[in-house]
Amino acid sequence: MPSSAVKTHGGKVEKLYKVVFKGEIVEGKARDTVQQDLATLLRINPEKAARLFAGRPVVIGKNLTRGKAVRHLAALDGAGAIGHIEPMPAAPGPAGPVSLAKPGSARNAPTPAPARRAVSPDTNVGKSCLKCGHVRKASDPPPGTECPACHAIYARVEEARRKQAGQQPPSRVRSLWIRNQNDTWALPRPVGFKGWLRRGLAWTFGVLFLLVGFMVPLTSPLAAFLALALGALLLPPIRAFVHGRTGVSLRPGYRFGLAFLLFVFFGGVHEQALETQRIEAQAAAAAAQREATIASLHADAEGILDTISLNLERGRLGAAKALVERYRVADDPRLDELHAEVSARMAAQTSQAQATRKRAAAEQAQTQAAACRRDLQCWGEEHSFKAILPCESVLPQMAKYDYEWTDGWLEFKFPRFRWHDRDRGTLTYIGDKARFQNGFGAWQNVIYECDYDPATEQVLDFRVRPGRFSG
Repeated sequence: MPSSAVKTHGGKVEKLYKVVFKGEIVEGKARDTVQQDLATLLRINPEKAARLFAGRPVVIGKNLTRGKAVRHLAALDGAGAIGHIEPMPAAPGPAGPVSLAKPGSARNAPTPAPARRAVSPDTNVGKSCLKCGHVRKASDPPPGTECPACHAIYARVEEARRKQAGQQPPSRVRSLWIRNQNDTWALPRPVGFKGWLRRGLAWTFGVLFLLVGFMVPLTSPLAAFLALALGALLLPPIRAFVHGRTGVSLRPGYRFGLAFLLFVFFGGVHEQALETQRIEAQAAAAAAQREATIASLHADAEGILDTISLNLERGRLGAAKALVERYRVADDPRLDELHAEVSARMAAQTSQAQATRKRAAAEQAQTQAAACRRDLQCWGEEHSFKAILPCESVLPQMAKYDYEWTDGWLEFKFPRFRWHDRDRGTLTYIGDKARFQNGFGAWQNVIYECDYDPATEQVLDFRVRPGRFSG
């Protein structure tokens, strides 16, 4: 039996295989469809694709490792073709099957979704069963998830062995970590600019919050704890240590959300601590000022009291009140008496000033009223609105048949006025915004005059004549 070709890589010897297509297709697939899909997969023209079904074995890929050969087989299966894996001979023999394989053709071809076929590609070929030791072969019957010798499920046996050894089952989170030579967990080396940027930001903000946590414990222990927790959540070494001890690790999205919440909470707690410190500092400053004021009063009480009395005698109530308010913190009865006297005199002064302002305002109003009384424009406009209702109510009484107003929304019924009796202050309001109907039903415009007394708010006389204002 001829020996198989081998490949040496890193001191490890691997057997080489080839993938052969013998014209077989998956049940339920049409030959034309499979031929077209093979032409697309192998990047050949339709004529070469038709020669694949001539009955002769065709090599699709050669000098392949076992894993690559299985992937080639899966690619053919996705196109609806059935391939076979055969070992490569050690030395070139006589003319054999025709090869249509292109370098990198099947390797670079995308792996389509597997379709139903007579025999599905087995990804566990070469796997050793942990229960009976049987090594799975490509010719073993499906399913590929169990051992053909003892029918044990590979995944279940491996999980049971891990539990016996005290290991945690692999998870999607743990796949983000790698185990070092000293049996500790660590993050893998970043890939690309974004990976290095994220790692750099994690180190920067992690160290920054750790420093903040060590700097603010005296002012706010809770804020210090939150800062330390935020730094531990961001620093990769601390995350690796916690993962190695507990097996717990947060995904990037959850870690970002938790870091944001901790940062907001830390900001609120720290701001509240600073506000508390500010209030306490103000209270301490006020207490110190109070003690200094009391000491100053005890040192020269007589002089301060004499100064306050002198300001009261001279009428400088503002200066006297300022001194009393300043030294009242000493709880001296004499200061209380002076405060009462200052308050009473200031209240009297305020009342007198208000009375003076009221008298001045009344005198000014009387002066303005007298001046308006002598001016026709001012006096007529001041009482025009009061005269409208009584004057217009007399007009219907003057009509023998019917009447109607002809003024618009923005027009005034009494746009003109004149003196009726200047000495008595009576006015005559005049308008032409009405018309009367005669016995024949015809309408006639009229001019009406209303004599009005502002003092009694009564109509003295009302006259109507035909006509309309000119101009």
